Amino acid sequence: MARRPASASVLEMIRDEVGDVTKAPLKPVTGYRVEVNLFSRHNFYVGPAGDVASGGVFVATPLPAKIGEKLRLRIELPFGPAIETEGPVEWIREGNTVTRITPGVGVSLAHLPEDRRRAIQAFFKERTPLAWRPKKA
Repeated sequence: MARRPASASVLEMIRDEVGDVTKAPLKPVTGYRVEVNLFSRHNFYVGPAGDVASGGVFVATPLPAKIGEKLRLRIELPFGPAIETEGPVEWIREGNTVTRITPGVGVSLAHLPEDRRRAIQAFFKERTPLAWRPKKA
């Protein structure tokens, strides 16, 4: 009958093979499905240059996020394929139930490939994007 190795030696063999995963904490990336259409609370925003390269997408969500936090997005437009991307939170909008302001975050899309950027810019003909001006320090 074969002898089973002690559990401590099995753990040592696993650590030798794959490394000690307990020392490298995972950085969670929050993901959102963002459907932008004529009636959605989600919308694109433009920055000072007036295009999506200087802006991004407003994600309507009450969930907390921090400036600089990266969010994984699947942006669905009424036409064309979905845009899968990741970007940092540029700004946060607090909600207000009295004035019906939707809470959410502005996620930068400055790094998008040109074809995706053109698809979003084409959507601006159907729905005007929000205007966002960064606060001066």
